[in-house]
Amino acid sequence: MSQRNHIVYVSSDGMLEPLGTSQVLRYVRALAGRGGMRFTVVSLEKAADRAERDGEREEELARSLAAEGIGWERGDYEARGGPAAAARNVARLRALVQKVRARGPIDLVHARSYVAAAVARSLGLKYLFDIRGYWVDERLEQGRWFDGALRLKLARVWERDLYQQSAAVVSLTAEAADEIKQGKFGPWPVDREVEVIPTCVDYGEFGLGGPGDAGVVPAPVRERLRGALVVGMVGAISQAYCVEASVRLFEQVLARRPEAHLLCLTRQAPALLAILEKARLDPARYTITSARHDEMASWLALMDWGLLLRKVEPSHRAAMPTKLAEFFASGVRPIQWGCNREVRRWVERAQSGVVLEDLSEAELRRAAEVVAASERCMHTALKARWMTQAHFDLSEGVRRYAGLYERLLGEREQLRVLFLTEGKTVPASRYRVEQLVPHLEARGIRCEVRAAYGEGYNRLGDGGAARVIKLAQSLKRVPWALSASEYDVVFLQRLALPFSGAPEALAAARNPRAIFDVDDAIFRGPDGGEDARGARAFEQACRSVAHVICGNEYIGAHVPAGVPTSVIPTVVDTRRFRPPAHRPGGPVVVGWMGTRSNFKSLELAAPLLKRLVEEREDVVVRLISNGEFLPLKGVERVEQRPWSAQREVAELQGFDVGLMPLQENPVTRGKCGFKLLLYMACGVPVVASAVGANRTILEGSRAGVLAETVREFEEGLRELIDSPQLRVRMGRRGRRRVEEQYSVEAVIDRYVAILQEVAGLEGAGEAAGRWLRAAGG
Repeated sequence: MSQRNHIVYVSSDGMLEPLGTSQVLRYVRALAGRGGMRFTVVSLEKAADRAERDGEREEELARSLAAEGIGWERGDYEARGGPAAAARNVARLRALVQKVRARGPIDLVHARSYVAAAVARSLGLKYLFDIRGYWVDERLEQGRWFDGALRLKLARVWERDLYQQSAAVVSLTAEAADEIKQGKFGPWPVDREVEVIPTCVDYGEFGLGGPGDAGVVPAPVRERLRGALVVGMVGAISQAYCVEASVRLFEQVLARRPEAHLLCLTRQAPALLAILEKARLDPARYTITSARHDEMASWLALMDWGLLLRKVEPSHRAAMPTKLAEFFASGVRPIQWGCNREVRRWVERAQSGVVLEDLSEAELRRAAEVVAASERCMHTALKARWMTQAHFDLSEGVRRYAGLYERLLGEREQLRVLFLTEGKTVPASRYRVEQLVPHLEARGIRCEVRAAYGEGYNRLGDGGAARVIKLAQSLKRVPWALSASEYDVVFLQRLALPFSGAPEALAAARNPRAIFDVDDAIFRGPDGGEDARGARAFEQACRSVAHVICGNEYIGAHVPAGVPTSVIPTVVDTRRFRPPAHRPGGPVVVGWMGTRSNFKSLELAAPLLKRLVEEREDVVVRLISNGEFLPLKGVERVEQRPWSAQREVAELQGFDVGLMPLQENPVTRGKCGFKLLLYMACGVPVVASAVGANRTILEGSRAGVLAETVREFEEGLRELIDSPQLRVRMGRRGRRRVEEQYSVEAVIDRYVAILQEVAGLEGAGEAAGRWLRAAGG
C-alpha cells in the first residue's frame, strides 16, 4: 500500500478512556507501524479525561502519537441530553473530519460504530463500518429514544442506509456477520465483505501471572487477597450485565469457601457498592477499585475466576465483551451465561471456566460448587491461551484490519491460491500447508486446499494393496490440475506421482504461476541409493514451475540451476505445540513420535532402548506412531500408542526426552528435522543423530545432544535421564530456538512474499509447456 493512502479513524469513544486505548489506539499504532498507511484519529473526549493532570495527559498522548506519525483531532463529548446531545456530537465529529479533509484527501474512513458511520455518510466519504454492536437495538432495549413507532421506523431506515452505503463491515461476532450477509439490513452483495474481528487484547501483555504488579496493586490489597479464591467482576455496571445474579453466585461460593474474595474493577463504585450493601455482603469479603488499561494485566493476575453473566438481548448477538479475551489471556476462568451463543462456544472451546444454563438458584449453586472446589491449574490456563490466541490476540486483529484496508483501497488484489497436497493427515501436508492457511488468510490471501488422501491415510499399510490405493488417491490431482488456471497461484506440495513430474507439468502448463514445495530427498531411493525415475520426476517438476520451496539446503542444492529457489524449513505452530504447565513425577519417559515409514531409523536405537528398560525400572520408552514397531513389541516398559491428531500435543508433552536417530545416507540428509522441532516446541530436550537438518537445528543451541556415533547417542541419553535439571535447561533453550527461528510466525512473511512475487509473473509457461510435451502431455 502506498504512502498516499490516508485513513481517518473516527470514534465517539475517547482516546483518553480505557476503551479508546485498548480498542482503537493499540490497533492504529500497530497498523501505522507496518508502513504504507497514514492515520489520523478523530475522537470526542470527556471533560473529566481532558482535565486530568490539568490537561498534561492529553498533551502527552498527542505528542506520543505525533512522534509515531499519527494525527489526532479531538473535541468535547456531550454525555447527557438524549438525541439532541447525540446530534451535537455528530456535528462536532463532522466538523473535525471536515478540518482533516481540508488539509488533504481522505482515502478511507474507519467508522467506529453508528455515529462515526453517520458522519462519513453525510460527507460522502468511503467508509469501513466497524459496527461494534447493534446500536439501534441497544437503545431500544434500554427504553431510550425509540419509544414511538415513527421514531423507530425512521431509525431503522437510517440504520439500513448506513449498512447499504458502507464499503465493508467489521463485526465482533460471526453470528452478526451471518445475519448481515443474509439480509438483516437489506440485500447484501456477494462481493461486499463482512469481516469478523473480535475485541482483541495483546496476549503478550496479558500473560499468565501478569507482568508483576510493579507497585500497581497496593500492598493492603495484595495482603487481603493472599491465599484467597479470588472471583473478579470487571467493567461497567450497566443494564447489559446481570450484576445482582453475579453477587448471588459469589455468595454461594463464599458459603462453600469462606476465604473467597470478590475483586471488583469498575469506575462505577457507588452503583456497585449499593448492590453489595443491599445483599448484606461482608465488606471484608470484597474490594472495589478501578484500574487504568495499562494496569489491568496486574490486577487480572490476582484473579482465579471472572464473572461474565450478561443478559440475552437481540443487540447482544453482535457483542463480544473485551473482558473475555482478557480472561483467556490472563488464565482467568470465565463464569459465563448469556450474551450470545458465540461467547458460550468460546468458553466451551477453551475448556476453561463454567457455563450456566440459566440464572436459576439451582444453576447458581451448581456453578458455585464448581468454582469453590477448584484449585489453580496452570495446564488449564495454558490450554485456554493457545486455543483462543489465534482469534483474540491483538496481532491477529491487526493483520485482519490491514488486509481489509488493502482490499478496500484496491492497492493489492486478494490473491487466490490453490494448494494441491498429499492428504489432510499426511505430516508434510499438515505442517507445510494446512497450518499455514489460517495465517495466510489473515494476511488477505484466499486459500483453497485439495488433499488427495482423506482421514484414512494413517490406516493404510505398506503392502501392495496399500500402494495401489495410494496411487489411485494421488491421481485425483491430475484433474485438479486442469482447474489451476482459475487461481492466481497454484501450490504443488510434493509430487503427485513418485515416478513422474507430469501432473506438476500439467498444472504449470495450465497456470505458469506455480510453486513446487518439497521437504524430502525424493530424488533418491528409500535406501538412499540412486533412483533414476525419482530424479527425473523431481527435475521435471522443478523445471516446470516458477518457484521451488525446499525444506533444507541439501534439497535446494539438487534443484536445477536457474530455477528460482527458496529454503524454508518445516515449522511449528508454537501456539499449539507448547510446554505443559507441569511435568508429572514418576519414571523418566523417553519418547519417539513418527510414522511407520521412519521405523528403519528407529531400528538404530532399538537395542539401546531395550537395554535401558531392562537395566532401569525408572525409565519408560513410549513410541507414538501409525503402526507397531515390531523390534520392541511386548518388551516390558515399552509403550506403543497409536498416533491421533487430538492426542498429538498431549503425547509430546508427556515426554521427558525426545529421540531422533537417523541413518547417514542421501535420503536422511534430505530430512527436515521436524521431529526435533516438535519436541523442542514442547520444551522436551532431545538426543539426535548428527545428520542433515538435525545439525542445523541443534548446533550452537545447547537444546539437546547431537550425536555423531551410537556411543555418543547412548551417553547423551543416559546423562539426560540422570539429570532433571539438565532436562529443564535444555528444554527451555529448545523452546526459545523454535520460537525465534522455526515457528510459523518466523516464516509466514516469506511465504507471503513468494506468493505475491509468483502471482506477478507473466509468460512463465514456456518451460512448463516444454516439459509437458516431453512427458507426453
